[in-house]
Amino acid sequence: MNIKNLIIILFFFSAYIGKAQTVDTLYPNKDANIKSGLYSGNNYGSETAINAGYNGSYYTRALMEFDLSDIPDYAIVTEAKLDLYGYNHSGNNNTVYIRRVTDSWTEGSVTWTNQPAALATNYDTLEHTGTSTTNFEVDFTDMVNGWKNYEYLNYGIILRWYNDGSGGSASAKSFYSSDYSADTTKRPRLIITYVVPEVDTIYPDKDAMINSAAPTTNYGSYSYFTAARVTNIKVPYTYRSLIQTTLGNVPSGSKIIAANLYLDGVTHAGSNASYLKRITGSWDETTITWNTILSTTTTGQISIPASTSSSQNYIVWVKDFFQGWLDGDYSNNGLYLYLQDESVTGANALQFASSDYATQSMRPFIIVSYVPPISITSSSTSVNLADTTTGGAEIDISGGISPYEILWSNGDTADSISNLWSGQYHFTITDVLDTVYYDSLYVLNDAVWTNLTSAEINSDTIVSTDHATGWNSGASSRNRLKTNEEGLVKYKVIESNYSSVDRYLGLAEIDDGPGTANIDYAIFFDNDKAKIYENGSLISNTGTYTVNDIFYLKRESGKIRYYKNTTMLREVSTDVSKELIIDVSFYNTGSYFANIESSFTDFPLLSINTSSIENIYDYHVIGNGIDETLTCGTKEIFWMDRILPDSTEIFDIEMFEEGEDTVFFKFDMNSDYVISDLRILIDSAGIIDTIYVDSSFFQIINNSELALYQDDTSDLKENIIPIYPLLESGLLLSPNGDSNYDTMVVFGTEDVTDYSFTVFDMEDNTIFTTTNKSQSWNGRDGSQQLVDPGTYKFEIEADNQVMTGLFLVEY
Repeated sequence: MNIKNLIIILFFFSAYIGKAQTVDTLYPNKDANIKSGLYSGNNYGSETAINAGYNGSYYTRALMEFDLSDIPDYAIVTEAKLDLYGYNHSGNNNTVYIRRVTDSWTEGSVTWTNQPAALATNYDTLEHTGTSTTNFEVDFTDMVNGWKNYEYLNYGIILRWYNDGSGGSASAKSFYSSDYSADTTKRPRLIITYVVPEVDTIYPDKDAMINSAAPTTNYGSYSYFTAARVTNIKVPYTYRSLIQTTLGNVPSGSKIIAANLYLDGVTHAGSNASYLKRITGSWDETTITWNTILSTTTTGQISIPASTSSSQNYIVWVKDFFQGWLDGDYSNNGLYLYLQDESVTGANALQFASSDYATQSMRPFIIVSYVPPISITSSSTSVNLADTTTGGAEIDISGGISPYEILWSNGDTADSISNLWSGQYHFTITDVLDTVYYDSLYVLNDAVWTNLTSAEINSDTIVSTDHATGWNSGASSRNRLKTNEEGLVKYKVIESNYSSVDRYLGLAEIDDGPGTANIDYAIFFDNDKAKIYENGSLISNTGTYTVNDIFYLKRESGKIRYYKNTTMLREVSTDVSKELIIDVSFYNTGSYFANIESSFTDFPLLSINTSSIENIYDYHVIGNGIDETLTCGTKEIFWMDRILPDSTEIFDIEMFEEGEDTVFFKFDMNSDYVISDLRILIDSAGIIDTIYVDSSFFQIINNSELALYQDDTSDLKENIIPIYPLLESGLLLSPNGDSNYDTMVVFGTEDVTDYSFTVFDMEDNTIFTTTNKSQSWNGRDGSQQLVDPGTYKFEIEADNQVMTGLFLVEY
């Protein structure tokens, strides 16, 4: 018999869900050189190169500005790169600083004399280069974000030599300008990648002015939001103002990208630099006066510069305040406007339209851009053990900024995954801003019942058959929740008649019979009432239940949690080092549970799929408590006796056809109780071969399903006897002191010429070795002392073929 393999190769890519980012390439809308000394009054706005340096007699600086109007306001710039193409760098040290310009300028008239102001701090540095045409790429992400979010206005940048104003030897950096026409690809360019966040416009829900000259008068409907000090009148006065907005539609947990307070100027005057500070106590727009005791804080207060014209409009960056309000770091009681110097004389005022101003378009408002928190809606489909249909999981993502990168704990990267066995599946979602969301969901399977006492199973229902009243009927699951793992049991009520159907559903460390006292954590369904019991003691009554209610028992975060639908009824600390099983008990004949599901995975499951074998004939499966004859062309599930992780199992799969070929499969159970390192032992050209998982003879699906594929059996010899080790009475060596104990025997060596059989401990020390094909190992070392319990290795060499594995010794 020849067996054909179907290889499945999984290619893992990062899966991105959502809209793509937008990329724009911009060129300067203006650039110019400015020169000192004799040339300080000249304009150089049309030169084909921009320069920053010193030629021994004058300094040169370069101005550059990009029109960002094609980029949406409040866009989140994920990357911005300024590319500068080298024209003619020179000198011993041509290091150049890049600084942000803070005032407007005109390309056709800017000179050294009228050059705009710029920050004294460097945004970036272009280091010295000894190559005349070196190109530079500058990360402008933070700069462009600041411009587009109105953290500061866009007046461009200035390039200046590092030693500008201090002399030294002639040095300069020189780049192609926007006026270079011979090769337009060498012009400066700004490549911007961005996404658009959520944006909300919020208007004040209250504002007011308070007046020192009328300390008991309320100005809650005053037309101006103002800070003022006027002394050149008969009764001098000081004005201060308050303003408060809601948080609009911004969800809790959002990341604020920008928040700006827009104020329209009305008759500014004098020395009017002001502060905007946070109010820490509540106030009423209709009653607030100068005499009202109002608490504020100067922590984080914002400095507002003096106006440069009588009607100047302001955009005030209030992001930090808004984020703090949203996060609950402090209460949102609004902001307080006052002059930085209230001792000045004359008429001094910073005066804006208030929410009561006649012209509605001039009223104040806040524009806030934000990224809502990532949230998910998840769903899963259950494993159907009856027909070996696997489960699946799906997540629907909102919030954050798409595209999203998804990674599941099993290595999948899509928002919808399939071919899953039951268990807990963790996933992380990372958005374009590297915001990470972490969660998990469960894929469930039917409870698989064992230890039935006066109960029977009908499809997915377990029902009591006991005819005496009392807790004489029950069962426990073969499914186990492993130590230190999280998991759940789910039960959806389908019964509409609850009379005389008293029953327990719970979690237990051991099955101690059909009674209820040893169910560690249980829900007692007492007619139409649900009660929580632990080890036989009533903990609480949780009220009534009805059809379609769903109950959960979960072990998570070191707790046992009881849920009815989405409401947690109770949580209690638990020892997560213990394994748990599902335990049910019935009081009345005919009481039943239907469709109990769990995420528990701690059982070895083997499914053999022969549906692709064309000739229908019988095969025999022997091993681990299984001894069954079945017909090819089906998919069969085998529940194996529970074994320890990291152990090795042997299955004989005997295919009855003409020559009665026998194929032996050997596999390891890893620490997660799933198949690994499955091997097939089969004749190949007259030699016994061990073929590993990349062979062309079988396929492992979902870690536990063995699929056989027939191709051509004509070339194989009949009656092949493979070599394999077997413990005579099972998996363990169990000496009794009377010499009646298990031994390890190697079969199939009759035709082998060169042979050795060796047992090692886990440190590779030899415990036993023989070249005698008929000699077995009896669990003793060279001194004929019983070896200690534990895990051991074996190695069999037969005519240059090698077989290795692990086994367990217990007494």
